[in-house]
Amino acid sequence: MKRIRKFTPVSMYDAQGLESWLEDMAKQGLFLKKFGAVWCVFERGPAQALRYRVEPVREQDCGDFLGRSPMKELYQDFGWSYTASIGNSMFIFSTEDENAPELHTDPELQSGLWKKLYRQARRSFRFQLLLTVILAAALCAQLWNGGFIHSLITSTTPIMLLCLPLLLFQLPGDWAELQKLALMVKQLEAGVPLDHRTFYPKRNRREAASLVLAVILLLGMFAVQYILPFTGGGIRPLADQTAFPALTLEELEGQELEDRGFQVAAVSRGARAAVVKYTGNGDLADHLDEVMAMVQ
Repeated sequence: MKRIRKFTPVSMYDAQGLESWLEDMAKQGLFLKKFGAVWCVFERGPAQALRYRVEPVREQDCGDFLGRSPMKELYQDFGWSYTASIGNSMFIFSTEDENAPELHTDPELQSGLWKKLYRQARRSFRFQLLLTVILAAALCAQLWNGGFIHSLITSTTPIMLLCLPLLLFQLPGDWAELQKLALMVKQLEAGVPLDHRTFYPKRNRREAASLVLAVILLLGMFAVQYILPFTGGGIRPLADQTAFPALTLEELEGQELEDRGFQVAAVSRGARAAVVKYTGNGDLADHLDEVMAMVQ
């Protein structure tokens, strides 16, 4: 069977919208095989009418190392087959039996499962908000103390400048999703069942834009780590360093080590360190103690 990918137009917390979208995909002959926040993987087959349900997962329902789950087995008995997972927090079930009973008949009992998921999402949002504030404060401190240009070329400022817009871009959408999840919990607590057929957006531009920003971030990190060091910058051959001319060990310590087969390859006056190259005969290990005693 041919598999294709489609961008996910709804949030994973929009259970009603996700169920409606998956049912429309099944009518087009596309059946979910793997869920992703950015795109989903479908398998093409004959079009048919399926019903989908998104269910929060408790820890004991995740299954053992063999993949056996009491929740999956129970729902299977009611005619609902496990289709895919949404991280470790939700399962997606489907059925082609139009007479299969609904998985929940008590909205108030169902609200307990979604409320736990809401609390997890709220903690995640608070952590993201805290991380954004800390990153913004650290970035401002670096720019204030070191100057903009100096910070760009001598610190992690470029990486922070790339990460901060991504976090800021995500915050409003994540807040809106959190509020939508809170409204769904309140609806269930009020005893109003979920409407499994609802409107959903055709495209999720926010997730697509987030993906583009993430790719730019990765490319930027790669450039800072691997490309910029080879573009010249402040790196110069040792022979061209006029401000810090190379010194021989004889000039440093007044001892004629070069006659013994040692040659200075590089030297740093600020760090008071030298790179010594052994060009003589014999085993270098036999001379290490001698060199250390002479240059200390």
